[in-house]
Amino acid sequence: MRETRTLYRATDGGDGLWSGTCWAADREDAEAYLDNPGYGGAELHEREVQVDPELVLDLRTETGVDMSRLAEALVDLGWTDAADPGRVDTAEEIAERWGDRGWLYPWEEDMGIAEALAERYEWMRYTDTFPEGAETWTALRDMED
Repeated sequence: MRETRTLYRATDGGDGLWSGTCWAADREDAEAYLDNPGYGGAELHEREVQVDPELVLDLRTETGVDMSRLAEALVDLGWTDAADPGRVDTAEEIAERWGDRGWLYPWEEDMGIAEALAERYEWMRYTDTFPEGAETWTALRDMED
């Protein structure tokens, strides 16, 4: 069953729910992006979206992204690392490799990650570093109504 959520986004690019767009759960967090060159924009958008909780990959932790949960979801989908095709790793090995690479948001480093997640999920949500502790929602599919 879908639930209505209100999400916010500061951008110069409109309020479209396109794959890869990031939205804040709280208006105040989105407002921080009104003056964050390269990441936000001058327009604050508010959207009510219909969300199926079963189609949301929840990666929130107290301090950031749950890399183990992300890696587990990818292993369940049969994903392999584009940097080493054919290599089959455990979720723990994948998460450790991302850490070794210094990746905070692996889906921004390897577009294949978001593409694989979109096979099962519409959204992922995680604890962001800006503003610190913000809950960010990233669309994994184009979802225009």
